[in-house]
Amino acid sequence: MGTPGYLEPGGNDLPVDIPVAEDAVVVIALGTIESARLAMLSFPNVPTRTLMGQNLMAHLRSNIVMRIPRSSLPTGLARELQASVLLLKGIHDYSDDSRRGYFHLQITSAGLNDRGKDDHDELFITVPDIDELDHFIEADDDHVVITIRGIGEMTPHNPASHVVLNNRSSFGVQQARVAIEPSDLDNELWKAMDNCSNYVARALAANKDFEIRRADGTWIPVTATDDMSTNERLPYRAKDEKEKPGRRDRLGTTHHEAGTLRLGSSSSDSVCNLDARFHDVDNAYALGPALFPTIGSPNPMLTGTAFSRRLADHLVETMPKHVPQADSGFTLLFDGKSFGHWKQSRIHNRDGQEDGKDNPGRFIIVDGSPESTRGTGLGMLWYSNTDVLSRDFVLKLEWRRWRDTDNSGVLLRFPDPRKQQYRNEAYVPDTFGFEVQIDEHDADLRKRTGAIYGMDGQTLTLQPALPAGRWNQFEIRVQQHEYTVFLNGDQVTHFVNPNGNARGRLDYPFIGLQSHFNSRVAFRNIQYRAL
Repeated sequence: MGTPGYLEPGGNDLPVDIPVAEDAVVVIALGTIESARLAMLSFPNVPTRTLMGQNLMAHLRSNIVMRIPRSSLPTGLARELQASVLLLKGIHDYSDDSRRGYFHLQITSAGLNDRGKDDHDELFITVPDIDELDHFIEADDDHVVITIRGIGEMTPHNPASHVVLNNRSSFGVQQARVAIEPSDLDNELWKAMDNCSNYVARALAANKDFEIRRADGTWIPVTATDDMSTNERLPYRAKDEKEKPGRRDRLGTTHHEAGTLRLGSSSSDSVCNLDARFHDVDNAYALGPALFPTIGSPNPMLTGTAFSRRLADHLVETMPKHVPQADSGFTLLFDGKSFGHWKQSRIHNRDGQEDGKDNPGRFIIVDGSPESTRGTGLGMLWYSNTDVLSRDFVLKLEWRRWRDTDNSGVLLRFPDPRKQQYRNEAYVPDTFGFEVQIDEHDADLRKRTGAIYGMDGQTLTLQPALPAGRWNQFEIRVQQHEYTVFLNGDQVTHFVNPNGNARGRLDYPFIGLQSHFNSRVAFRNIQYRAL
């Protein structure tokens, strides 16, 4: 699958194709509109193609900004700036008895005593919605400002609301055209929501006189008997219409679009299945509000986040699991499930003033493999079972890095790090043992992949490692004071330790894996044979 994407060298958008491996999983997790466009371009021939981009929904939204005299409120209230938020849920039975519609009112209020030079700062800190700041600046010593924002759901399956591919292209990529129109039921719910906000406004004013703010910023008085929905006040129309603007926001301005790749159990009326996978594609999934069959009235992002976590769990549960294997005569040192006899190095005597080197990467288990996380200090995972370890041995393992610049190493023949009184135990092998290096870029050939790190006297026949993302194989033979390393079947170094009484001593049995600064490297099929 090749998919349109964008790079931005020098600020210019350019189309690119993203190659996808045959066994990879692709997740489309862009916005609702762009996810639909990308799916339509990527899967033009699947049976559910005609459903992609349909079922587009957004939120119906209306606003009332009102100002209540303090004299209408109970006495004894605080005089400093206060902020309050109330959520009121609403249900409307549609006139055709088809179903119920849902909406809610977000009610926010603020008032203050003296509006001095710092009132704007205080409002920025206290008011919970920055969109409403300009309304609350109207609060003063004699008034409390209240905003009532109504948010309602659009009905699904409205053929007038959809995303389709346009005949126009930008930079060689086909564009999308979006249409969104309220249905008769949407308009019915919208009116019911606006009527409810009228009732709530009067209740908050204790059925006394108050003021409402029109779209042009002016305030107009409202008495207990006035009709709030008239053209002179807040009519049921969009606030940006040129003549007599009203209380409603235009559709699509809330950035809460949903539904264009709706999920369901049947491919006859949905694009993705209940696991968020495209019905007719084995390795492609979608995420975000595009999956919603219906939108409801709440902000869709929390549900979208729940979908993300659910899909992550599904992929982890269903992905092929690596099962460590050992060759004949070898013993697995890591079973792919737990660290067992493997220990993480420690840093001692921390005094709360740690620098970056006190934050090494840690090893975690990913798909049956120990994998180092990126840190700013040096860390180590080492094997501690001396019942298995021998003076002479063959160590086999596979390793891969995620970036060409990632760095790590296999650590050999060092003493128990816990007993050397090093502040950072990960540095014990640097002094007492040896490291088989993983690094493709060091200018010093003694510090390149497969070499015994930094040691003179090696017979080097270095070979390049496989590209980042591919698994490489090490076979390391240690007998007496001779070290021979094979990379992907080719011998890359032979080294004889000239100082075996001080470094790499025969009675130093331990082996380890290094977590290097800002590097991510994984290891698997770690197997050992005593000689």
